[in-house]
Amino acid sequence: MGRFRRWAALLLLCLLPVLGGCSAILEREYLVTAPHEEQPVTDDDENVLRAENYQELVNSILYFVDHRMEHGVVRLVNYPRDVESDLSAACLEVANDAPIGAYAVSDIRHDSTRVVKYYEANLYITYRRTAQQMDSIRTVIGASAIRSVLGETLSTFSAESVLRVSYFADDEAYISNLVRQAYYDTPDAALGMPEYTIAFYPEQGSERIVEILFTYPESVKTLSDRRQALQRQAEGYTAPLQGQTGQKAVSSIFQLLRQQVPSLSEGSTAYDALVDGQADSEGMALAFQLLCQYLKVESTVVQGTVNGVPHFWNVVTFDDGASRHVDTTREEGLLLDDSQLSALGYTWDQNEVPTCTPAPQETQQDP
Repeated sequence: MGRFRRWAALLLLCLLPVLGGCSAILEREYLVTAPHEEQPVTDDDENVLRAENYQELVNSILYFVDHRMEHGVVRLVNYPRDVESDLSAACLEVANDAPIGAYAVSDIRHDSTRVVKYYEANLYITYRRTAQQMDSIRTVIGASAIRSVLGETLSTFSAESVLRVSYFADDEAYISNLVRQAYYDTPDAALGMPEYTIAFYPEQGSERIVEILFTYPESVKTLSDRRQALQRQAEGYTAPLQGQTGQKAVSSIFQLLRQQVPSLSEGSTAYDALVDGQADSEGMALAFQLLCQYLKVESTVVQGTVNGVPHFWNVVTFDDGASRHVDTTREEGLLLDDSQLSALGYTWDQNEVPTCTPAPQETQQDP
């Protein structure tokens, strides 16, 4: 047994250099990963972010802006370029070229300090928009989405609509046209076209924030009261017609409005037509649009001319896809196709209005 112990002790002494070599190998492997473990931990503090290149620096500043933060820290680790120069450029890019920065940021200041293995940059952000304004921004893609949000804004008589629009390559005239379409989409709230201004942030780019500010012809309370009165009137008019569909419903609405407003006069809203009993072609078209909505008939307000004079009417589309013009201001204005309307001296933008072609059974056949 004694001999065995002596051999074991001798064997251990022989193995010590090998074990020391293994220890060195393990230590070298550990040192490879150690720099990552020793770098600042940022996950537990949203005010401290990490960036290793210029784009990550820009993204960090955008993160602070998106979260309405007035102060944030970026730790620039293994940063390959000039820190001060890139900080200035990144702050300028976010404030001027990024949609949220161009819209909401007044100023971004910065300073930086060298901390052993990294730079620590402090960002100080001043805003010219309130947190509520920034939170109210709606992200949209495409004309129908823009038009829908604008309709929501107009239906509540809100003072502003702010949209973050992606894949955007249009101009003020394009937005202005969508505002007008949204106005006619909400006939119970179309109580006088509001004045509006349009601004883009930034002015160029495929993604921009679009700000539309509205000024209404009356106070919100007055408009809300009129809207409620108009809705009650529309409900009363359409209650006896519930259950009617298609051409029957359209014909009933047409006759109702012809009786309600037998001749044209001043008044460009559905309220003028249905409550006051007097309206021009715009008011009649909006009244028709509103009653169609109550009877679930698809309708569009059309703005064009008759013999060169500005005029409004409607196009209805039925379940089978067929569309027809309806002008409640004239006795023969029910369910006309394009050729019939053109023969009466009407002109309109045919790219924006459903095509109204006669059905096969309506086409005149040569003898």
